[in-house]
Amino acid sequence: MQYSTRTADAVHILVLIALHEGNLSSQALAKSTASSPAHIRKLMSQLRNGGLLSSCRGKADPVLLRASGEISLLDIYRIMEHETPLLHLDT
Repeated sequence: MQYSTRTADAVHILVLIALHEGNLSSQALAKSTASSPAHIRKLMSQLRNGGLLSSCRGKADPVLLRASGEISLLDIYRIMEHETPLLHLDT
């Protein structure tokens, strides 16, 4: 069974944004996460809707809306996975 990598990819994106200011395009983020730019844009949209990220369409300059120390893994998990259980039961 495959498990979602959305939360791990979102953490990766947020860490890169926190470490590198300016010019982080979806293509550059996709290369770092070994995924597609479309996938990155979708994740960034969810992070924007969740209130963690600000970015403008067509501009490679995403910004965290909270200090990185104020963002918990649980915050990111809830934004990315909604009601999906954290632990997968082995049936």
